[in-house]
Amino acid sequence: MDSTRDDWRTHHLLVLVVLSVLHVAVIVGLFTVPALAVSLKQELGLSSETIGYSSSLIFVMCGLTSIVFVGTTAKFGGGKVLQASLVVMSAGGLLVAISEGSILFFAGLGLFGLGYGVMMPVTSVVLAQFTPASRKNFSFSTKQSGTPIGATIAGIACPFLAAAWGWEASFLLIAATCALGALGLLFFAKAWDVTADSKRKIQSPGAGIRIIAADPTLRRLVATGLFFSMSQLASTSFLVLYMVEDLQRAPATAGFYFSLAYASGFAGRFVSGWLADRYNDTIGVLVFNGVLAAVAAGVLAMVSPGVPEAIVVILVVASGVSGFSWNGLYHAAVASNAKPDQLGEVIGGSYGFVFLGSLAGPGISALLYGLSGSYVVVFMYVGLMALFGAISVVPLRNRKASVDEPKNT
Repeated sequence: MDSTRDDWRTHHLLVLVVLSVLHVAVIVGLFTVPALAVSLKQELGLSSETIGYSSSLIFVMCGLTSIVFVGTTAKFGGGKVLQASLVVMSAGGLLVAISEGSILFFAGLGLFGLGYGVMMPVTSVVLAQFTPASRKNFSFSTKQSGTPIGATIAGIACPFLAAAWGWEASFLLIAATCALGALGLLFFAKAWDVTADSKRKIQSPGAGIRIIAADPTLRRLVATGLFFSMSQLASTSFLVLYMVEDLQRAPATAGFYFSLAYASGFAGRFVSGWLADRYNDTIGVLVFNGVLAAVAAGVLAMVSPGVPEAIVVILVVASGVSGFSWNGLYHAAVASNAKPDQLGEVIGGSYGFVFLGSLAGPGISALLYGLSGSYVVVFMYVGLMALFGAISVVPLRNRKASVDEPKNT
């Protein structure tokens, strides 16, 4: 890292901007399928269940590839691996765009998930290499803010493109964007890959999980990431339905609350990152977020249809801020507690658990609703998962110095 300090391409702010832009672009691709659900049903004849399965396929591929392939960064360098992942996602977008049947459609989504599952953890590896310890939480939170931005862009742009040029236009644009991103990284890859060791052996699949399992601090952090991701995805999956069916709000009002939760989470990521850096207390802010998310979900589950609108707004904002603000802090803490020669494997393994939570959260909440017929049970489950996430890292506050001081400098 020392040899690259004078290279403008490794300045932490520029690295953050480049990675954040790539993050937003890829997230747009991730949310294209749900954004184009109506067009895909009409044009390809896909059922609602099939579209739901397609989103699950992407996350399955993400979880598998993040665990298996991210360790390659130590051998080839983060820049080159990012380029490769963007090329794979570009190919996936093209396959989907030219498909006339479900086989190519699912093959394209599988490729996109493969590339996405590698890219997300590798961006964390690269960011960890060049970010000062005093700014790690804010930087990681800023990068993770690309998720709500990308989701918003997909929701607005994809239906417009489908109406003007057909559903294929969105996927072609995603493919072109990924390809341009891979080309653009030619300017950065050499500078970003200075720590790569071509003689290094690539670790066997699951190496990151074994490293995490052997480290008590990493075990607790990863448990928190798993529980928080389960809580977050379960909450967003049922918020609109709960507002309409139980709280008797109009669909447009429920949609507003859904957007408000995401907007609050977007702002909360910057605030949480700044607070964690300002007070050098990543774990404390994570615990606060988890407890607040648990309380907000529990109270929201108990309100009646006649509750004043201002109370609902406060609860939705509190849920959004606390339930969506943990991502950057979590990834920063994991990166800080990985040894330099194990950074890729550990971050890849940690992302695998987050992707698992993204799959399990909505599935378990749907099962609970199917058994109980009650959204109250679902939101109590959301709060319980958030509380478990907070409890998982409470003991680490007693070892605050070892947790907040990075090992990978």
